Amino acid sequence: MIEDGGVNTEPKPGRWCSGPLMLSFATLARPAKDSLMRLLHAALTCSAEEGADAFYADLLDMKKGSPKTLYAALSSTLLSVDATLRIIYYTGDSLEMEVFIIDSGAGRPAGIDHLCLVVESLAAFLEKCRLRNIRILQVPKGNRLITFISDADGNRFEIKGA
Repeated sequence: MIEDGGVNTEPKPGRWCSGPLMLSFATLARPAKDSLMRLLHAALTCSAEEGADAFYADLLDMKKGSPKTLYAALSSTLLSVDATLRIIYYTGDSLEMEVFIIDSGAGRPAGIDHLCLVVESLAAFLEKCRLRNIRILQVPKGNRLITFISDADGNRFEIKGA
């Protein structure tokens, strides 16, 4: 059952395409006045590309990008998922969805769902995290670092500098 302002947290058997996002996509993507941070993308899992297309491309009218691959060596370190993952980006006017296609028979991995935030100064933001004893995970990918932090309840955030 979906109530006003909420989401259905009980997906159809064998299908799941969204996490418990309680705000509208437009609200999440719109930066606050004088904000030094904005939402870049939300990363979620779907059990099949057809279901993802039906929801994100057809229903939400987002543009489907070319599929990408995240190899097991990186997905294991970043997401605690020891598998090569297929990723499809769906873009709208003010938000990008990073959708990981995971075979529904494999179960839903816990480490994939996250929000990606862009901060004005990555170095300053990470120093703020260190002062608050927030665990920082940085993993090299090519000539850059991919950075994740988690809140006290384990919600994951990818952090990028502007």
